[in-house]
Amino acid sequence: MALRGRLVVAVTCTALAGCQLVLGFEEHTPFPEGGGGGGGAGVGGGPAGGAPSGFGDPEEVASGLGPLDAVAIGGADIYVLEQQGTSHRLQRARDGSLEIVASNLVRARGLVTAGDEVITSHGPLDAGDGDCHVSAFSGRDRRDVMRDGADAGENNFYAVAAGGDVVAASYLEQQGNDHSDVRTAPLAGAATDGKLIGLGEDDAEPVPSIAISGGTFFWVDSQLDDVMSSAGSEVGSVIDPPGDSVNTLAEGLTPLYEVVVADGKIYVAQGSRVAAVNVSGETDELSAAVAPRGLAADGAVVVWAEADKVRAYLVATGEVVTLDAADDEPTDVALSPASVVYVTLGGRIVQIPRI
Repeated sequence: MALRGRLVVAVTCTALAGCQLVLGFEEHTPFPEGGGGGGGAGVGGGPAGGAPSGFGDPEEVASGLGPLDAVAIGGADIYVLEQQGTSHRLQRARDGSLEIVASNLVRARGLVTAGDEVITSHGPLDAGDGDCHVSAFSGRDRRDVMRDGADAGENNFYAVAAGGDVVAASYLEQQGNDHSDVRTAPLAGAATDGKLIGLGEDDAEPVPSIAISGGTFFWVDSQLDDVMSSAGSEVGSVIDPPGDSVNTLAEGLTPLYEVVVADGKIYVAQGSRVAAVNVSGETDELSAAVAPRGLAADGAVVVWAEADKVRAYLVATGEVVTLDAADDEPTDVALSPASVVYVTLGGRIVQIPRI
């Protein structure tokens, strides 16, 4: 969905730190009106009453940018995708300043880090390019990890994830032969169109979110109702979806938008709540939420953006806390051992220290 335009003005930055842990991404859309929900075992502090336990006060890293769709943390760097019409600019915040990594990335989607590289997908590079790409950037140097045919002026890749030495992406073909799939490729080596490891149940819609943990791939089915998993075995392109080696971990969760995996636990963002998926495929609600997205987690905390705030579920206590209020629509959240970072449609990058 197209996001509202915004005039780019002066940018201010401060120092930052952390490393990327969160995997998977979906396109962001503006949130409905209204505040966030409560829920979980308890609802705790927030900016109005001071920072909740375990977190410092929010610090603005940058402002005055165009609408920001995605954020990722890599080492001491924060990467963001800034919308510019139908294209995006990839920027890096480092040592108190912003640096453009790449511009004119057509309909860029997904942002994750792996080692010293940042990975995103985008459409054709120029008029003579008939492919869309999953690209890895090291500084301003770009290389293909995956590439495949693109509709004119489009990016047929959607969700992107990285884990270990592999990358996964979802792909939607709509050139007269609708086809929705999940594919993977080695992070290193020559680019390919990827190994097919799963098919979307709705062949006219993309898989919106993927995660990788311990060599297993997890994703939200294209019908937005089931959590799927695969050990990465190849499936045939003409068999019935989701594929003969794909497992359904949980079903009937409509509407389901994001999945992340941390410390052996599976977390999902649905239309009006954030939940954990247990070994029986049942869900345990962590918190009610208004259009939650930007889901990220590690062994201690689950974080997400919703409506006009950024919230966290504390795994040890079951408490739900508000980390920051943001009336310019937070869109994505990244998590590291050192901090939580979120971005907004209003063009801000905000960092919340973990203490």
